[in-house]
Amino acid sequence: MKKAFSPLIAGVSAAAAVTITTATPAAADTCMSGADKGGYELYFNSNQSSAWQGWAWNDPSFGDDYFMCRGNGSGYTQIVKNNAAYVVNWNNSSSVRIYYNSNYQGAYQTFGKVFSSSYAGPLNNTLKNNNASAQYVS
Repeated sequence: MKKAFSPLIAGVSAAAAVTITTATPAAADTCMSGADKGGYELYFNSNQSSAWQGWAWNDPSFGDDYFMCRGNGSGYTQIVKNNAAYVVNWNNSSSVRIYYNSNYQGAYQTFGKVFSSSYAGPLNNTLKNNNASAQYVS
């Protein structure tokens, strides 16, 4: 005896497979501390109590990065691109430059080596919530 194939069951199975494999921001990124890696951190708010994310490399686009370190929770899981307000550079050999556009283009602000007078602070009025990439500079 042949068993009938149900299109309904096939559709439910396909939908379940899509649901299981779809990434959420929380699944796409993890919390990375710049302090632990000698990198830099961007914060959601204009202080270090909000959610943040860290890097230890140049990043040509923050479009696929999320604030995954919780802080006080403000901004947690929000996309980094055009949402950062504060920077800390934990690198002791290079400054980091935050750019207005992706691919290190447009207006920028430089944050000095760790513990220099300019290693941390709020992004200026041009770059606050208008930031898209970062690059180490000497």
